[in-house]
Amino acid sequence: MQDLQEVTQEVHYENYRSERLVKGVKRNNGVAKDEDIAITDKDRILQEKEAELLRIQEELARMQAKIKAQQ
Repeated sequence: MQDLQEVTQEVHYENYRSERLVKGVKRNNGVAKDEDIAITDKDRILQEKEAELLRIQEELARMQAKIKAQQ
């Protein structure tokens, strides 16, 4: 049961996070709140890190394929 609760919580959080990234900063009367800007900056940094990680993983896969082809 605990596993189900943890997985469900992670799924809901990931869905919430994805929606926030898509919508961007919510505005209050046209003015962004400081905490919204901080969250957006953190999300932007996270997206950049995830993109960098993906790029590195792809490069590693290409290098492994090249080494395998040379053998």
